[in-house]
Amino acid sequence: MYKMVNQFNSKTLFNNISYLASQQGKKIGELEAAAGVSTGYISRTKEGNFKPGIEVVINIANELNVSVDTLLNSNLSELTPTEQYLRNLLERLISDTTKDKLDWNVETADSLNYIQPDENGNTGHPLFSVKTFMVPTEVEYPEEVTRPVFESRTFGVNTHINDDCFCLQLNNDTFLYLMNIGLNGGRTNNPNSYAKELWISNNIEKQELCSNRGTETISPLVDELYTVVVESSKHPKIKHGLKSALDSYLEAGIDEDSKELPF
Repeated sequence: MYKMVNQFNSKTLFNNISYLASQQGKKIGELEAAAGVSTGYISRTKEGNFKPGIEVVINIANELNVSVDTLLNSNLSELTPTEQYLRNLLERLISDTTKDKLDWNVETADSLNYIQPDENGNTGHPLFSVKTFMVPTEVEYPEEVTRPVFESRTFGVNTHINDDCFCLQLNNDTFLYLMNIGLNGGRTNNPNSYAKELWISNNIEKQELCSNRGTETISPLVDELYTVVVESSKHPKIKHGLKSALDSYLEAGIDEDSKELPF
């Protein structure tokens, strides 16, 4: 059995387990039974000098529908209601993406960095708009430019698309956008020159929800979501709207006498 790392804080773990159990109407004894440990095992972490096995933590995290990272490293009871909401959203997105339930669409860096507006200045993308701003030049004075840009929360108008971004359609013509961005002119070896942001838009209004440059409770989940979505994009997908026809074929029997197909 693997042991937890040295910087592991067992009091944080106990507080998070107690908080989530209370929120979900579960008892500590039920969690211990589900994790396959004896009564009082979880309570031992309260003292701060007991490190449970990683398999136990994984089982408890699964029972509480939370990631191991969140269970170990976040002070969940101190979250604001909005932070708690966003944490739940990210956990659900990660879980459903891992289970292949979500249809994330890739938006490549090239397609986004070279968006061309129409004659009315419309970019065709809800997160991009035509802006006029100053950019540094090799001479003494900056230059004024007008071009389509994604005005990110992290870098403002000085934003470029660093790598593949992803879009997920929700209900009511609302979309989630997972953006992988960089700072124009930022140093390539400086991690502060890059960020990932999660946005929501319904084509009328838009809002940045969270990023990997935000609070320590949310940031790791944004990174994890991006990693999971990238990995998911490498595998074959069948759009849910088309899959029903294939399901009908697979679930229907074939008449052994006529040998006719069910369509």
